[in-house]
Amino acid sequence: VTVRPNDSPFWKGLMRVKETFFQRVKFIVGDGTSTRFWEDTWLW
Repeated sequence: VTVRPNDSPFWKGLMRVKETFFQRVKFIVGDGTSTRFWEDTWLW
């Protein structure tokens, strides 16, 4: 996802911290019973 000139200030702020967020956060799937692989949004 890239930042465009007409994006909201809120979205631009999220994009500025995106890399730091993904470097510090991990997602645990576990045994998969509560993971809806085909229905959950993974990436846009």
